[in-house]
Amino acid sequence: MLFPYHIEYEYRRWPVATLGVIGFTTLVFLVLQLMPPDSRFVMLYRFGFTPEDFSPISLVTSTLLHAGWLHLIGNMYMLWLFGRPLEDRIGRPAAIVFYFTAGAVALVAHALLTPALYWDVPAVGASGAIAGVLGASLAVFPALRVGCVVLLFEFRPVGIVRLHTAFVLGLWFLIQLILQEALGGNPQAAGVAYGAHLGGFLFGYMLFGALSVARSARRDWAVLKWQLGLRRKAAEIVRGETLPDVVTDDPALRQMVFLKTPGTHGDAEEIAGWIPIRWMWTIGPHSAPPWW
Repeated sequence: MLFPYHIEYEYRRWPVATLGVIGFTTLVFLVLQLMPPDSRFVMLYRFGFTPEDFSPISLVTSTLLHAGWLHLIGNMYMLWLFGRPLEDRIGRPAAIVFYFTAGAVALVAHALLTPALYWDVPAVGASGAIAGVLGASLAVFPALRVGCVVLLFEFRPVGIVRLHTAFVLGLWFLIQLILQEALGGNPQAAGVAYGAHLGGFLFGYMLFGALSVARSARRDWAVLKWQLGLRRKAAEIVRGETLPDVVTDDPALRQMVFLKTPGTHGDAEEIAGWIPIRWMWTIGPHSAPPWW
């Protein structure tokens, strides 16, 4: 068993959103603990997510409810560990919206993956939302190093390892999948909604995986446009259509012009193959696109 305790990440801002969610969730739990047991039981049933008879508000409120101290501490610990880097990357408002959206999607997945026989059992806890955070972390930070304590039987620590996020979270997802299949989707067997874990994780991974692909495509297109514009200017100078002194502040363009002058190695249109764009970026600070 692996117990993660540290993520090697350089934070740029204080994790206000993560701390806010942890603080508010803990406050809700403490308020429930002050209630009589019967009233607390009623609150869990009323605001928990029950597939057989649920209200839309329970898709949010059930994420704030927890059945016990260990349930709360375990969830909030994982949120603190993996929620901070994600918040730092995507911003505070987006982190909060994503957290509760992932929780709602996870609960819907829980209903779909749970046999109808158990639809009268309420689901409470933030584990589905946190599973979404884990899936998003896998998509956004697959190569981050995670410090883990290796635990053997009886939770005896035997060593510390540093593993990539992809391995740690991939192993976690595989375990959830095995337990979901082994228990037949019965949430009462272990007291854990593994279907919600699977749904939340896949939602976070697919959402941020798609956003990463779209961002890379948009960035590559912008770089390509910059590259073609730079080469077009150089071609105009080679053909004598533009005065060279208008681009003396761009080392990459100046280098392209000097490498290919009129009457040396053929047509000016060959300029498109002179300098690989990634090599041009190393020429000087003005040679890179402004967004790079």
